Amino acid sequence: MMTENQSAPQMWIRQEVGNGVKYINAETMLPLMTQSNDPNDIWILDDEERLVVTSDPENSRAMDRGWNQQDGAIIGLYNKHGGPNQKFEIVPIKN
Repeated sequence: MMTENQSAPQMWIRQEVGNGVKYINAETMLPLMTQSNDPNDIWILDDEERLVVTSDPENSRAMDRGWNQQDGAIIGLYNKHGGPNQKFEIVPIKN
């Protein structure tokens, strides 16, 4: 979790690909990753506001920040569940 400040490290470029999207960081130009996934992973934002990796649709895992709410906490992948620690909000910015 990170306190919103609309700086470049918190901005992402959305690229439509195949059956999902890739998010590229506006500052580093690196893809959205967790400590445990492949940089080529494709994501979907599902109907429960979870970012779910699409490489294994039968056993998809979601981004999970754990229960730590401090800025800079490491994000991992975990089995999908309904917890708030797997909910992410993607807010479009205006040019």
